[in-house]
Amino acid sequence: AHCAEVLCLSLQIVLLDFFLVKYVHPATLVTLCVEVPLVLHALWYWRGELAHRVAPTEWLAYSWVHAAKVVVLFCRVMPRLPSSSVPLSAFKEIFVSGAVEQLFSFSPTVLTNVLLLTPVFYSLLMFRTSRSIFGTNSHRVTVDLVMHYDMLWHVAIDMVDQVDMFRYARLAEQLGHNVAMERMRSITNLQMVIPFLLFLSISLQGQALPGVMVDEWVIPETRPDSGEHQAEREVKATFRTRPNIATDAAEEPRLPRPPPDRVASTESSAELQHLEMGLPVGRRGLDDGAA
Repeated sequence: AHCAEVLCLSLQIVLLDFFLVKYVHPATLVTLCVEVPLVLHALWYWRGELAHRVAPTEWLAYSWVHAAKVVVLFCRVMPRLPSSSVPLSAFKEIFVSGAVEQLFSFSPTVLTNVLLLTPVFYSLLMFRTSRSIFGTNSHRVTVDLVMHYDMLWHVAIDMVDQVDMFRYARLAEQLGHNVAMERMRSITNLQMVIPFLLFLSISLQGQALPGVMVDEWVIPETRPDSGEHQAEREVKATFRTRPNIATDAAEEPRLPRPPPDRVASTESSAELQHLEMGLPVGRRGLDDGAA
């Protein structure tokens, strides 16, 4: 699945760039600044157990670049492609009459088939993601698995509809000259709205690939002899290193009290005598009593 995914992505990038360079401008190769790292990213993360992490990023980058390409292909390339068809007799003389050049020529049919590689690429990404998320349970019918493949089915159908909308770029050719002249205004309005719808739908499909973020938790080690966990030993070590406030306070030496002041004791005894005699207590009273 991984090899088919990388091959499908690389083939579509090369063929679409051929169309853009031939009918638009070589400056459209600026998209290779994103597409080449995208292919290298897909080649580097080839392991299936990493698909649930890398596939959403790859699909998001691909969707935005592909949306811009589709708009240019619809507006500038598809209307200018020559109408050519290969007869059935050409397959018998494929190596003689040069039918290979006709089969691989720049035609609307070839462009449509190249664009149909998008649902194939998306299906391969979803398959690898399902194996990464569900593992061996991908063979069992569960609610999550049904929703996963239901999303794949609906998004793939939407992509086929998007490719089918490219025929509106050559609608005048299909309707005929007389009908096209009568409905010229309606055809023009329709062709102006479709590029906006294509870009919006393809860019929003960039969120249509689920991923799972796995949080890794460190399991505490267990000492085989005591059976206690590393976290318990750390807590005990913390309590051992904390100072014992009660013990420190008890062991702290007490200073001796200073001897009582003789003046203070004299004043206290004088106040008691004044209270017993009914005299007023105060500094002046004490001075009078002393006098």
